[in-house]
Amino acid sequence: MLKRKSVMFPIMLMMMLAMTSLFSLVAAEEKIYVLRASVDPAYEMPPAGHFNIFAPKCILPSGTWTRGFVLEQLAKYWYLNNSYSPWLAESWEETPEGLLVHLRRYVRWSDGMPFTAKDVVATFYCLHLTKHVIWTYITDVIAIDDFTVLFKTDNPKNPIVVYYALINPIVPYHQYGKFADKCRNALKTDNKTLYNEAFNELQNYRPEKMIGTGAYEIESVSMDQIVLKKREDYWGLRLGFTKGIYFDKVTLMNHPPDPQIAQMEIADQCDIEYHGGAILGQVYAAPRYINCTFAAYPSPSGTATFFNLHKYPFTLKEFRQAIAYAINISKAMLSVYSAYSKIPEDKLTGFDIPTMFSYFTQETWAKLKSYSYNPQKAEEILKSLGFKRGPDGVWVSPNGTRCEFEMIIHSGWGSGRVNTYLAQQLTEFGIKVNVKAIEPATVSDFLIRSEFEISSQYWGGVLPYFCAAVWTRNWLPTVVVPPGPSVGFPTVYEWEGKLVNVTELTLKMNVVDEATRKEIINLLALIFNEYLPFIQHYPRPGGPLFINFEHIDWPLPYKPQAKGKYKFPCPLIEAEDCAEWTYPFDQSLPFIVIKGLVKPKGLIVEQPTFYSYVTVYAKVEIPTFIGIDGREYGPYSVGSAIVVPKEDADRLVSEGKASYTPILPGLEALAEKLLSLEEKIKALEEAQLSLKSSMADLSSVISSIVILEAVVIIVLAAGLIISLALSLRRSGSR
Repeated sequence: MLKRKSVMFPIMLMMMLAMTSLFSLVAAEEKIYVLRASVDPAYEMPPAGHFNIFAPKCILPSGTWTRGFVLEQLAKYWYLNNSYSPWLAESWEETPEGLLVHLRRYVRWSDGMPFTAKDVVATFYCLHLTKHVIWTYITDVIAIDDFTVLFKTDNPKNPIVVYYALINPIVPYHQYGKFADKCRNALKTDNKTLYNEAFNELQNYRPEKMIGTGAYEIESVSMDQIVLKKREDYWGLRLGFTKGIYFDKVTLMNHPPDPQIAQMEIADQCDIEYHGGAILGQVYAAPRYINCTFAAYPSPSGTATFFNLHKYPFTLKEFRQAIAYAINISKAMLSVYSAYSKIPEDKLTGFDIPTMFSYFTQETWAKLKSYSYNPQKAEEILKSLGFKRGPDGVWVSPNGTRCEFEMIIHSGWGSGRVNTYLAQQLTEFGIKVNVKAIEPATVSDFLIRSEFEISSQYWGGVLPYFCAAVWTRNWLPTVVVPPGPSVGFPTVYEWEGKLVNVTELTLKMNVVDEATRKEIINLLALIFNEYLPFIQHYPRPGGPLFINFEHIDWPLPYKPQAKGKYKFPCPLIEAEDCAEWTYPFDQSLPFIVIKGLVKPKGLIVEQPTFYSYVTVYAKVEIPTFIGIDGREYGPYSVGSAIVVPKEDADRLVSEGKASYTPILPGLEALAEKLLSLEEKIKALEEAQLSLKSSMADLSSVISSIVILEAVVIIVLAAGLIISLALSLRRSGSR
């Protein structure tokens, strides 16, 4: 009995080990790698939120820093060195007709439809309906062929044309083509009614899903997060655009308030967050709990305080100047952020710091007012306007208007906290400001409808145009979607005895030579500095970007060849000191994920198989078949062009079903006749072979007969000789 047990024990142990190995294998196969980030701006759930990127309140909108996961663009723009990386486009060039873009072939939408130039044309005609600025500089978008698009313009070097042509997310024609086609027809016939009808239909369109060319699809949307699921059939994996995409899913948090983000960072509930460290001291606290860092990056934008210029006394530029002197922006910024970039001499111009240093002349610097904190100066201005303090210390205007206002802020965001601090300063000065925190996604709605007095907001952008457009174009009733009274920024200002149309100047900025562009920027800066359409808070070094190393292998946050590797807080960072991927303003996160530059920690990466695709032409009817890449092809008729992996193409050619030489249209009948003739020739050749075989057999028979006859003759001759010999012998014996 003991012996039997001793035999059974090793067997049972081996079975247990085998089952453990099996369970481990199953677990390994079911392992799902997830990247956790955030989405910005915050979104609303349906029915308010939706998947139409051309209408307000889109879920995963085109302006988010996560652009590229689902909807892709023709190229990726890098602010740090003003360059582009090809994406859906392979290349582009300037021609006398405009900007010519060559598209990547063999790209497919997430529903299996092919990506072509029609999709690009449809995208930009939908943008025409939304009054996109690119149409100020182009006259048409034309599909030259399936993979070539022309942006017609007299100035193909225009930085705005190049930028927006290449970075706008592209949508499918089979979803948005009906609106684009109606827009084109309306423009050709100058039918404004039809045009407005197309606009309204586009704004009311609510697609069931967001169809994209990207590596991910939207799997689910909840109030807390968007879940993206990787596409196994992503074109980039087949065509060698990426070396591998290592995350099965990406979860995008519905941008929580900054205090909640800070707690999530410390609790290891987030992998990357571009508003990371927005809570004062977070950059020092988080690394004590988890393996993380905070990367600072140069930011061309920042927070701001907007006024409703339709409402008195904000209609008075002197009143706005008094507010600028009454607040301490530096102190407010440092109360929220660990570091920020202080503008030299507090000169408010509406432009970012690089633009100021690159374009401003010494004459302009000398003319600019300095709005350093000076409450005494603010009081002098108000008194000169006839304002007086009331019994409670609150200022009262000459017409009896008590200076008590409501400020709406982005709930939980840094911009809201900065403006809350400024509101406290103004209240202490005698301009009482009551703060109302609202959902971040709804702040712009109040501004568009002009239902506010003071509001927190953002400004700036990667080109000088974007900075100027904030107050000269973006919030004007003629261009906002939907149209409305908006903030009330004027288009025309009086300057040195002349009326200056700042909107026209801003649009002109992109189509002139560098010297003229410099003149325009200097003039706009002086006008802004005098009229203060809003008060900008100059940006801190961006973010800072929270990077969690607990589960993710990220690229280095700073360039190895950088002049200095700063630890946060840091001085204003020069472009070459910061790695391109850490600059999120231009949506770098999807690019580095899709390019395979980031992966789960410890993941062993196998190099994917890439297929080379070629074109062959059907010589016969070819039924549906599965290619070596696992995709379904066919059926094809005679003469059809077939794009398949080279291995499948070689097989079809070797089988006589296809040719690398095109079969011209109209020659199908000739091809059939040639095929019939070929079959007849083969039959004739077979008959000839049969005849040859028969002749060979006949020849063999004849040869046998001749030999037999010779044998008979020899036998007969021998018989005669023997008979003659015997006769002679008889004769001799007688």
